[in-house]
Amino acid sequence: MTRPSYRLTVLRGAFKGLLSASRSPVKALVASFPLWCSVHAHSLEKHATHPPHIPTTTVNLPATTPFSERSSLSIARLLKSLPKQSAQRVRDWLRLVDQNRLRPMATKLKAVNEFFNSLAYMTDQDMWNLEDYWATPLEVIANGKGDCEDLAIAKYFTLRAMGVSSQQLGISYVKSYRLPTAHMVLDYYESREGRPVTLDNLDNNIRERPDLNAIYSFNEDHVWASHNRASNVGSPSDIRHWLMLQEKLSDQLLF
Repeated sequence: MTRPSYRLTVLRGAFKGLLSASRSPVKALVASFPLWCSVHAHSLEKHATHPPHIPTTTVNLPATTPFSERSSLSIARLLKSLPKQSAQRVRDWLRLVDQNRLRPMATKLKAVNEFFNSLAYMTDQDMWNLEDYWATPLEVIANGKGDCEDLAIAKYFTLRAMGVSSQQLGISYVKSYRLPTAHMVLDYYESREGRPVTLDNLDNNIRERPDLNAIYSFNEDHVWASHNRASNVGSPSDIRHWLMLQEKLSDQLLF
């Protein structure tokens, strides 16, 4: 757990960031997020870690190549380079995608949420020695751990691999009414007008979350505010870490 004095310092900075963000466009909102995440250490592991290196696995494939074929072509050599436990988690993830692709939506959501919620929580500072780092799904799975944004992003891309439309998904930066923290979760919208249900790394129950106030949400297409998908507060290209993540995804595999 973080020390009380450190938590207070981080919270003061986070509140300042939130106040500034409320008067600014999406770039300011994004800038405030790492401060909030650093408070979120409920199950933080404090031992030293050496994340396995994820080599470039790009194979030149048409965009229409099915996920399962991309997997077999681009991951086979990767699995040989990973530690045994890491390789097994990657295999489990691929099996998760293939087995749930044609199942009902509720089954997909539950399977993905529980898979990633079984991984450990670790801050970017302890994991990567960086203040803020957005890991790819493969990095999260191979390492067996990540922080709140890593897990939300991994769930997003896993559901996309299962055929879920980007228009039904939003990676959401939220503030809890019950806890003095902010957080990142994945929201699923059954309809454009309805409120979403939330996939949360702190909760295996997928449901509407009136206790969470969405500051902004985004997917690969656009950014919106407070679950109002008709709003447009910026472009995903305004989110620097999202652009960096896209570059890593194109180098690594699949997406």
